[in-house]
Amino acid sequence: MAGDTKKKAQQKVKDSATGVEVAVPQPPKRLSAYQIFVQQQRDATKAANPSAHSQEILGILAKAWNSTNGEERAKLEKDADADLETKKKMWAVGEDIREAERLRVCKALDMSEKTTWASLYERVVERNEKLGRPASPRSSKSTYKPPPKPDAASIKKSRQWATAFQGQTRRKAVLSGLDAIAALSSDQANFDQFGNDAIQCFYDVARATEDPVRANALMFVEQLAHKWRHRILSRGWRSSGRPTPQQILETIVGLYCLERVGVSAPKLKEDVVHAVTLTGPDADDSLKPYSCKDYFGWDPVKDATVPEGVAEVLSGEAVTVYRTLCNSLIHAFYAERASINIGCGYADVLAKVATLRPYKSHGELPWESYVDQAYLITHVVFTLNNWGELALEPELLPHEHLFIRENLGVAVRERDAHLVGEYVECLRAFGSDDSDPLIQLGMTFLLRAQDPATHRWDVSGDAYTSYHATMVACQALLVHTHRGYGPGLPSCVAVLEKWHAAERPDDVRENPDVALRKRVDDKARKPPKKEPADEKPASPRPAGKAPASKAAASKAPAEPKKRPASPDKKPAPPKKKKKVQQKLSKEDVAAVEAKIQEAVAGQAWPVASKLLKNLAESDVSVELLKTTTVGKTVAALKKAADAKLVMAAKGLVARWKQMVRDADAASA
Repeated sequence: MAGDTKKKAQQKVKDSATGVEVAVPQPPKRLSAYQIFVQQQRDATKAANPSAHSQEILGILAKAWNSTNGEERAKLEKDADADLETKKKMWAVGEDIREAERLRVCKALDMSEKTTWASLYERVVERNEKLGRPASPRSSKSTYKPPPKPDAASIKKSRQWATAFQGQTRRKAVLSGLDAIAALSSDQANFDQFGNDAIQCFYDVARATEDPVRANALMFVEQLAHKWRHRILSRGWRSSGRPTPQQILETIVGLYCLERVGVSAPKLKEDVVHAVTLTGPDADDSLKPYSCKDYFGWDPVKDATVPEGVAEVLSGEAVTVYRTLCNSLIHAFYAERASINIGCGYADVLAKVATLRPYKSHGELPWESYVDQAYLITHVVFTLNNWGELALEPELLPHEHLFIRENLGVAVRERDAHLVGEYVECLRAFGSDDSDPLIQLGMTFLLRAQDPATHRWDVSGDAYTSYHATMVACQALLVHTHRGYGPGLPSCVAVLEKWHAAERPDDVRENPDVALRKRVDDKARKPPKKEPADEKPASPRPAGKAPASKAAASKAPAEPKKRPASPDKKPAPPKKKKKVQQKLSKEDVAAVEAKIQEAVAGQAWPVASKLLKNLAESDVSVELLKTTTVGKTVAALKKAADAKLVMAAKGLVARWKQMVRDADAASA
């Protein structure tokens, strides 16, 4: 009986996908005479013993209870019966309220209105177990679960608004989100900043889904494409003289978008080609054409790995290796698709992705580097499948597929609509449909994260931040239909085959057909396994003693042959030494905190970001977090006007909270 009571008291669970809490209402229970006695005498006992703590108060009440007689206890039993009757009346009065709450929870969890409280509780527990929890930063144990194999029926349902998972709600959210993007793009300052990107967004949506969303996207894409071409041709795409690498890259992106939607600008493209190659009107013998190092900040052809601390061409800031490679990958893709040679190809940049594998978890990298790594992974997928147009086999990119499946839960926990949207898009490209619990988790989060007033996502940041979140969320919520299989660029096939071959056994790599036939034949000829006979084991030869004869020597185990090193194989680069974290004192933390506050007051966002990065790389103990105000200072940065600073602050606060929770759990 005690076990049943405890189980009922614990019938409260929170759905990890939606955040909806299911608390099963429990009918009133009769209190014992002792519990009624404690309720009646507690306040008076506290007043008589103001210095006593709670345990001492209970001890005093227990002694007083032992001194009560039978009549007093009989009266307390009657009081307990009366208390139960009062609670039953209140329970009956609240029946309508409980029913309304049950219907609200059913609707929030997208379940039938006839679902009982007990069924709601059981289903949420079951769904939480299926979704699982993201891996702990200090745990190396993988939480990867293979996705369910979609059948023909589930694939068909996922491609139609009427039958898809929360299809009507998703369609409404996407239509309002596209209207919000169009409204943002109508502002001239916003259009100058990301107008070409909005063109591609609407085109990608129209290519991937069905009406009515497709019709709306086509209407917007035609308007914005003509507006962008007119703006560039009337204003000019470069300043006087030779254009900068930044101007060339931005114009190449616009040209790609125009050609993708069927709007021609032959004179503009000819002008860009002349500027890149220094031919035609731009011919000048005293100048050299820009190299890929001028465009990317590094040379994908000559550099063996991506260098650290490269200044970003568009912003001039030093960024992580992941962001450097991601930007280079995107611009090389646009240049190749627009048929403009900037000194290196997309395959040259893609080949460097292998140098950053295997990918690291959020516990192994600073938060900024982890996020940049996540964007690199998603954009490897996007550039290979033409931004959502083509499907990809998971075996083509096993590292990326595994990372996304294991880290989508982390993005949901951090409420990052940008990464959740991109992860869902990538999983769809890898073949997952609406039956996949991770797809349902991501889409449910996105539906609840949409701002009801503006119909956008991530409205706390600047216009571009909100636009990007809204764009990826809308594309993730589409009912998606792919137009074939990637990769979309034939030049990268050799790189993908090289990756695939490098992870296979040697005999398969050298001659896959012969190796496959040999393994099949060996398996067919293998005799059935026999039970070992009870033979007396031979006594082992003492170590260091030579065999007595040539026959014995022939039976001695031979030394394993070492494979000669390949002359083409380059020696492995020396391992980089890990940075030793600087242990901070209370005075050090106070000094850093003061500098952060000073930088924020002066809106020196790069300085504040650098200070936050130094703080993240330092050893800040749990004791310092509890005895200083540095946690509150960093948490306040989550409302700063700089998106990069906000992202770094969120990651650092999340890491510190986990440290405190782990320390409290260890001490308990």
